[in-house]
Amino acid sequence: MGEMRTFDHAVGACTAAGLRREENQDRYRMTPNGLVVSDGIGGSSPAGGVMAESACWTIGEMLDTTSLTAEEIVKLANEIICRQGGAISDVCERDARARFFSSPGAAVCVIRYLEDGYELAFRGDVLAFLVSSEKVVQLNHPDLDARNRLNAYLGECDPRIPQRDCILIDGEAASDSNLVIVSDGIWRFVSLTDIKEICTSSTASPQDMAMSLVERAGQHDSPDDRTALVCRAAAGVHADVHPLNR
Repeated sequence: MGEMRTFDHAVGACTAAGLRREENQDRYRMTPNGLVVSDGIGGSSPAGGVMAESACWTIGEMLDTTSLTAEEIVKLANEIICRQGGAISDVCERDARARFFSSPGAAVCVIRYLEDGYELAFRGDVLAFLVSSEKVVQLNHPDLDARNRLNAYLGECDPRIPQRDCILIDGEAASDSNLVIVSDGIWRFVSLTDIKEICTSSTASPQDMAMSLVERAGQHDSPDDRTALVCRAAAGVHADVHPLNR
């Protein structure tokens, strides 16, 4: 669990291991300039956690030390993670417990703070929602092919796989909106109705909301690792949503 306050944002985060494996392969990182949520892809091998940790560290450093956009950061991070993936696979494949459904990698959502909102970039199936008392807006959709298999994530080197859309959230400030980021261990098991109920509580902090989302997924028997991050701007964010990709 973690909580962070900057001049403009209050952020709460919570993560918990699922029943599928011994180690939690989800990671998150909060920095003064943005946020990262990463869901490692490695099957029963520890490779997924290693890749998720690497993704969070790499992206967090770029958020704080460069002026790159979220989209540019994701593209650069993918190049770095691709180079690391082969070496990690070689090590883990020598582990008798290692069973990959794909090469190791990480699904991510990257958020860069803007003066008047957020910029988000995605790879894989970490989802983002904008939640207000009026509605829940799902900002992206999981990268799945016809066989319901992830086909785009950090570490995927196939150039035929498209970059996920980036989203710009801007608009005049309003006090009743939260940006909610969740791994698939939550969004597959927690309804939009539940997300709205939890993330519009007038008495709950972003940290309380993140913890409640993780707990609610557990109550619905989610077997996967569960991570939630809730960000509230100083006065909230009421936003128009614009795709940045041309």
